[in-house]
Amino acid sequence: MNKFSFFTTNDYSLLSNFNQVSRLLILIFSLLVFTACVEERDLSQNTIVVDLESFPDGLHPTNSNSGSGGFVQSLTQGGLIGIDPVTEKYKTILIKDLPSSDSSGLLYHFELNNRAKWDNGESLSGEDIIFSWKLMLCPLTDNAFARGMYSEIIEDVYQDSINPKGIYVKVKKVHYKNKVNVSGSIVPMQKSFWDSTGVLDKYSLKYLLSDNFETNSELDTYFNDFNDSKNGYEPSRLVGLGAYKVTELVNKAYIILEKKKNWWGNNYINEDKAFEANPDKVIFKVTPDPSAGYLALKCQELDVLKNRGSSWVSKFRRLKRLDYFNENYKSEYVSSPLYRYFGMNMKPDGVDYKPFFTDVRVRRAIAHLAPLDEMIQYLLYGHANRQACIVSPSNPRADTSLKFIPYDIEKAKELLKEAGWIDTDGDNIRDKIINGEKIQFSFKLNFYSDPSLKEIAIVLKESMAKAGVDLVPNPLDFGTLFGNAYDHKFDAIMAAWSGPVTYSDPYAVWSTKSWAAKGANFVGFGDAESDSLIEASNTQLEEEKHLEAYRALQKKIYNEQPYIFFWSEQYVMACHKRFSNINFYRSGNNINVAGLKLNHK
Repeated sequence: MNKFSFFTTNDYSLLSNFNQVSRLLILIFSLLVFTACVEERDLSQNTIVVDLESFPDGLHPTNSNSGSGGFVQSLTQGGLIGIDPVTEKYKTILIKDLPSSDSSGLLYHFELNNRAKWDNGESLSGEDIIFSWKLMLCPLTDNAFARGMYSEIIEDVYQDSINPKGIYVKVKKVHYKNKVNVSGSIVPMQKSFWDSTGVLDKYSLKYLLSDNFETNSELDTYFNDFNDSKNGYEPSRLVGLGAYKVTELVNKAYIILEKKKNWWGNNYINEDKAFEANPDKVIFKVTPDPSAGYLALKCQELDVLKNRGSSWVSKFRRLKRLDYFNENYKSEYVSSPLYRYFGMNMKPDGVDYKPFFTDVRVRRAIAHLAPLDEMIQYLLYGHANRQACIVSPSNPRADTSLKFIPYDIEKAKELLKEAGWIDTDGDNIRDKIINGEKIQFSFKLNFYSDPSLKEIAIVLKESMAKAGVDLVPNPLDFGTLFGNAYDHKFDAIMAAWSGPVTYSDPYAVWSTKSWAAKGANFVGFGDAESDSLIEASNTQLEEEKHLEAYRALQKKIYNEQPYIFFWSEQYVMACHKRFSNINFYRSGNNINVAGLKLNHK
């Protein structure tokens, strides 16, 4: 069993003192470094320095899964389709039209548009697409997070016998997002680079996906090499169709990209802004500490600050009060599809994790004890929007009839009493006899160890104490937090989900099968009815029926209260005014870094 420690109230003062000293040392060091650097940096160079909150888990084309890595790869790799940041709708990039299906809805077809070329001059081919699907879906590829999902969707991929640029994709079942699944799920990979001896030519995709698949020494050797970390960190291996190539990568510190000479996309700039590639060089600089990032902006060591959340709000407000910051930077608060939540374990083991939240009345009582409006006002300075359920109110798919749960301590007390939680011993903590055992309503709230999240946890602790509920803040590192969540080893968890601005498949977070498989349904929500609504949401292609099922699912989740739905946060964004063409968006990477144009040289 994973072991971890938690901080008591007294520990917080010690932790606070330690953190204050640490932050002071970071500030002093950063001041020395950045003061020296700012004098040397030539702001007339066509080089963009981009803030990166965390270093990627590699840049492997199939096996890496971090948001920061996806941001970098958006400049080094290519996609068949993308989302237009203005319309927030899917558009074609490397295919002629969005995939079309036959009458069954199970067979899709699309055609490459002859634009893309690999670095050696070869054209992107239908064979490359099929090969990329093989690598994505082979059981030997170390990408369980994606393979598990797409192997449930894809049955086969094969070339059009008449048109070598045409691709057929056969899916296992009808799905609302199949047009996107069959064309937007892979990173195109060059077959001649990744498999020069044709190892995978001997195996069809259908065989790799079948129950009869068996590995052998040749496949083991090939995939041991393909899964090797060198393919995520060595610049010479980080090849792709994008306008930029990785020239230097220093773990935990920075990544440098340089624009390719004679990049094929230059020919299509006038047709689509997706092919803009104006900077000569892009440097991604890891600045995990907001204090260091704040100082870097003051010293103009960063050109782009991208989608930073709650921990940045107070510092961003201070920056925006500085005249010279406003003279040098365009900055905005940008709404996002990310929502924060407090999830309650509805299916605890009853031994290590007690049944605090198995009763819906208790879960609703806990929701009434969250002073969300006050937290938005005083912790986030108003830069967040409350969210009633799983869909942002700005999304047209949201059920707008769902009302925010009001902060109501007396209502919470009433519900807790109805559920049998009463303070019988006068210690100001409610208790209940469950299976012959007296249980105090004292639970741990797990969350990522971040100062802004600790503030939220402390506010919740103080509020819940007013109703006789003892919340114990339990900050953890990222890996332990989600490792325990997937294993269902927690009382409650505070985290966030981010998704596309389009339809987000609810299966992973809300299906009972996801809970059973230790997927993202951490809390154990669901029953046959909710699973049927998820299925209908995903399989109804007629828009009205799709929305009817999706909104019915939202209402069921709302009524069952597995989460306290907090808010959709607003990202803080900034870009140096020495560049033009600055636009901030809700979708994708929130800013088109490659489209920024230097005002002078």
